Formats: sequence, C-alpha cells, structure tokens
Amino acid sequence: TVFGDIAKLRGLLPQNTATRFVAMAIWGKCNLAALPPAADSGLFGLRLSFDRHEAEAALADVAVLKAKGYAVFLQPVRLTTCYTPAQLDGLLARASALAPFAFYLVDTLGVLEPQVALALHGRICAGLSPDVAVGFHGHNHRQLALACALALADAHRDRPLLLDSCLGGMGKAAGNVPTELLLHALNRRGNAGYPPQGALAALDALGPGADAGGVVPWVLASAIGCNTAYVSWLLAR
Repeated sequence: TVFGDIAKLRGLLPQNTATRFVAMAIWGKCNLAALPPAADSGLFGLRLSFDRHEAEAALADVAVLKAKGYAVFLQPVRLTTCYTPAQLDGLLARASALAPFAFYLVDTLGVLEPQVALALHGRICAGLSPDVAVGFHGHNHRQLALACALALADAHRDRPLLLDSCLGGMGKAAGNVPTELLLHALNRRGNAGYPPQGALAALDALGPGADAGGVVPWVLASAIGCNTAYVSWLLAR
C-alpha cells in the first residue's frame, strides 16, 4: 500500500486540469466502503485489481464504488495464466452485468505473444457489453508488451481501447509498455497525433535511471531516420 488514504494521494494531484486521474485499489488491501465520494477524491476512477479466487467478492464491491461516483476499471490479475476459457467467459458475463467503465486483459506474467493477445481480446470483446471499454496491461518480461499493445491497437474497432504504459517502461520486474515508444509507434501509424514532447521531457526530468532500457536516444534516432553512430557520438561529447 502506497497511500493509506485518498487525502494523501489528492495532495499530489494537480488542480484545475481536464486530466482524468485513476488510482489502483488492490482488493483486500483497502477498505473500499470507507472511500470518500469520487467528487471529493480528485479521482475519476479506480482500477480494481483482484486474483481469481477473489473475483466474486471483488465484483460485489463494484456497486459500492459506482455508488460513490467512481468509474470502475476491472483488472483481473494473471488473466492470461489462471483462467480457463470457461472461467473467463463466466467472469466476463458477471462483469458485463455490472457495467464497469472498462475490463482489462492483464498479462501479469508477461507471457503473451501478439497472436494470443488478439485471440484473448476477441474473446473478451465477444463476452462484454459493447459499452464497456477494453484495456491491456502488459508486462515486458519477453520484450513483447509493446508488440502486443500495437497488435491490439491495429485490430481494435468496436469500442474504446485503453493501453497502459509507463515512462521508460518503469514497472515491476521487466517493466511495462514504455510510453515514449508507444506514442512513437502510434503516431507513425497515422491514427494518433499524440505529441511526444511531454513524455520525453518528463523522462528527462526523472533522470538517467528512469529510461530503464536506455532506449530513448535510439528511438529518437529512428524517428528521424538517423544512424545510431551519430547518436553515440553526440552522447560521448
């Protein structure tokens, strides 16, 4: 637990912004009934994370959170390794009936390859009401998280798609999808128009250790069609 109560978190959030802030609540580690109304929290929504054996109890709390005004993002951990097809279909049916804001494909162990991600994404979309967004939370243990995210972006059509990412790929173990790489790839597809300057400036502000993979100089070289030898020369100056 990083924040014991919402007040401590709210003190870190900027005011008077159109940005929607979302916090993660790990089911069983916080008292959801004691949370203040969303209007008093500074948050748009809560990402409700739960294990398979906690699913029934966690889903029962969705109504509690929605009554407080929170958008609920359901994030069943280890979805790619701990659910049989029948169990996943049952979870989708129960989740869809609760009308959450989003349901996530969570690759906790980083095992997904793009084609498997696409198959699971199709199954999830088929089992959810069309007004529920679908998200992807990938871990980069096999260096495939970005490839999976982009495969989903290319295939996704019928509802909003939410792709989790972190500056420099920061995250547990091998990390998550790097924000700067995701923005670059989406922009190259011509369907995004996300300005990368903010992400790159934030990464610079965090210092050298934030770029866990050391990839930012090479991404910039690729973006402008520059030989990496020139980047190495500039970095050595």
